[in-house]
Amino acid sequence: MRTSLLVLSSVVLSACGGGAASAHTAITPDGTYEVHLTRHVPVGLAWSEVTHFVMSQHQTVRVGGTPVEDATTNSTVDLSADYTLLENDANGQPLRMRIEVRELTIDAGEGPTSPTIPSVLLVVRGAPGTITGENGEPIDAATLAHLHHVIPARSHPTDDDLVFGTRTPQAVGASWPIDAGGAAHGLGEVGLTVQPANVGGSTTLVSATTEGGVDALTLRSRITASHVGVPNLPPGSVEQHADLEASVEFVLPLDTSLPPLRDIQRSAVDLEVAMVTPGGPGIVNVVIHEEETHQRTLH
Repeated sequence: MRTSLLVLSSVVLSACGGGAASAHTAITPDGTYEVHLTRHVPVGLAWSEVTHFVMSQHQTVRVGGTPVEDATTNSTVDLSADYTLLENDANGQPLRMRIEVRELTIDAGEGPTSPTIPSVLLVVRGAPGTITGENGEPIDAATLAHLHHVIPARSHPTDDDLVFGTRTPQAVGASWPIDAGGAAHGLGEVGLTVQPANVGGSTTLVSATTEGGVDALTLRSRITASHVGVPNLPPGSVEQHADLEASVEFVLPLDTSLPPLRDIQRSAVDLEVAMVTPGGPGIVNVVIHEEETHQRTLH
């Protein structure tokens, strides 16, 4: 259940969809810009990336109105690696990536560890996609679950330009609403059902600056969804409410053949479920917060 919920920020707010390329790659004199979240990264492009992921989950259980559980779990994943795009699919989206791991640290609540994994990974994006050693070496299930938090292995058919972008050039400070129907469809791709009327959000053009010699736009998108249908609930349980909120801040080169220089993704889930327990009717409430930061340096 948790995995299905928290793909929100990495799938719906991903910056690797399909769409039209921008015609402008430099800061403009008139101060207006075509806004494209979509990237068209060419095969062979290489970059270094530092990724930090942190998750906190707080769960409470009440049976007959009496609290019987109140627990919080935390985990972090830190990955430093060099990426090379090996192949795009027919829609121009990344399909295969080679990743040379420089450092991987995982803390699942018992202190940081550095698991033994192949020094070079091969990622094949799909649903949900695969991560193996470059020569097909398997990775143990626990480590693999953590890697999926920091490596984008899931394919992303939603067009982010249509959902979060705008068809007209915008000035710094401008905001526009997201397409609720497109966002609801994106949630449906990962098994979450929601009516477009229960989805809201907007995108803001925060700034146009030069970073590391690259002209780039900083965009901030947010999405909220209520009355979300969640899959894989225990038999006999009844969802009381499920609310999602996510935001992402991108530093996107005006040149759409380059990946984001930086993105910070945050998501929160508040889920309450009524179910029958051995002690009688119970209420389970789960609140999950995640934050994921990617910092990229182009080669």
